[in-house]
Amino acid sequence: MKVGFQNKNIKNGICGDINADCCFKIMPHELAEICGGRYVTYPASADAEAPVFGICTDSREAADGIVFAALRGERTDGHRYIKNATEQGCRCFLCEYIPDENTPDIYNGCSFIQVPDTVKALAALAGYFRDKQSVDAKTVGITGSVGKTTTKELVSCVLSERFKTHKTAGNFNSDIGMPLVIMECPDDAEVSIVEMGMGNVGDISRLSGIAKPDVAIITTIGTSHIEALGSRENICKAKLEITDGLKSGGTLVLNGDEPLLDCYNNTDLRILRVSCDQNKECDISAENIRSYYDHTEFELSDRTDRGAPKHLDNLKINLPGKHNVYAALFAYAVASSVFGMSGDEIRCGIEKFRNTGYRQNIKEINGVGIVEDCYNASPESMKASLTTLSEMGKTSGRRTVAVLGDMLELGAYSAECHRAVGQIIAEIVPEYICLFGNEVRFIAEGAIKSGYPEGRIFMFSADEDGVKRCAEKTAGNTSVGDIILFKASRGMRAEKISDAVCTLLEAKDRTDV
Repeated sequence: MKVGFQNKNIKNGICGDINADCCFKIMPHELAEICGGRYVTYPASADAEAPVFGICTDSREAADGIVFAALRGERTDGHRYIKNATEQGCRCFLCEYIPDENTPDIYNGCSFIQVPDTVKALAALAGYFRDKQSVDAKTVGITGSVGKTTTKELVSCVLSERFKTHKTAGNFNSDIGMPLVIMECPDDAEVSIVEMGMGNVGDISRLSGIAKPDVAIITTIGTSHIEALGSRENICKAKLEITDGLKSGGTLVLNGDEPLLDCYNNTDLRILRVSCDQNKECDISAENIRSYYDHTEFELSDRTDRGAPKHLDNLKINLPGKHNVYAALFAYAVASSVFGMSGDEIRCGIEKFRNTGYRQNIKEINGVGIVEDCYNASPESMKASLTTLSEMGKTSGRRTVAVLGDMLELGAYSAECHRAVGQIIAEIVPEYICLFGNEVRFIAEGAIKSGYPEGRIFMFSADEDGVKRCAEKTAGNTSVGDIILFKASRGMRAEKISDAVCTLLEAKDRTDV
């Protein structure tokens, strides 16, 4: 991951083609002061240093003028690649120790910023660059078990109708990724939108402390990370850590249909709640939701003024499924109640939104609908995707097929959660299902127990041969007009099967001709 230090000429998103002419420059010894590091140069003279204009965490992206931050992880140690980075022209390093410190010849012309913890140093640097932003600039922080990225993209799409916005690119939402996003935020950005992920208690608190958001959104409380946290209640507490860095008087937008969030109160904050279940106690709600093959329509009621509600009729989001309407409601709440945008501006931004990557990406291959929802999976997102698949089939009159892989990181809850997915399968009754992995046997068990025909379930391993056979079975059983959903946790790489099925369908069409 490589970013250029903020400058108004850098475009939105992670900047992969940075150069010295378009970036803010800073001296290495200044970076050392910012993060409290020991500054070392070879030879031992500060005169040898040159300004830097970017930072990276991958030695393959290291270059002259770019700081290489050496990170220590479970699988590798970035310090092992410092010498490789020097061979690519890199001359400045953020590190916890200096490899081969007693043989300095290999580091002629190099400088080192030595710190106790490289990740914490990244956080300190991010805080410095955040504070360089205009005092009028606002930060929107987003967390939640499901829907963070879709919400981030919709909020950005809407706010971009009036403001210069900067957002987390991809899923750079960790204690490594988010600081890098903040560092490359242009200094003329009016709004910065950052996504905050977690693995355990305290993660979001640290990220919120770095970002210091003016507005925070919690999308859902699910069962992701339940293996580490033990209960949904503990997950809720961890998500609410986003308020730790939220500025006093800031706005917290919550999912009003989540009981664990319904009782939360904080007199130091302005709290708004949104609902898709006609909860009249919520400030903003969606009504008359209609889900179609490739989009969803709904009406919106805004009761934030506690007077006569405001309405937006016939809103359209270019994604199928009720669960995606929440993202539109969050975007409306932030744009209207915090940034004062008009209904017409918000409508325009919502309707411009297009999904990207492997998140509910819909395409047609020779008359077969392909729904790639391969980015990740939890019990909640599985249910949402399968319910949406059923709605797509009903509104279009087409057969549906589900290709599902394991949901990971559920620990002792795994069997129970996979069986619950099987119950949903029995309720929506797809034409057939292909399952790959180890834990999916519990999906089959739950489906059969709930009445789904065993003969319409096909099981495969997740190894190379299993992926190949799963793709062949799926493509072989598919007819023109079918809609196929591909869904699994990120580690299962469901897109491998999706890509193979698409290739087979294209070849099948040529053979039929």
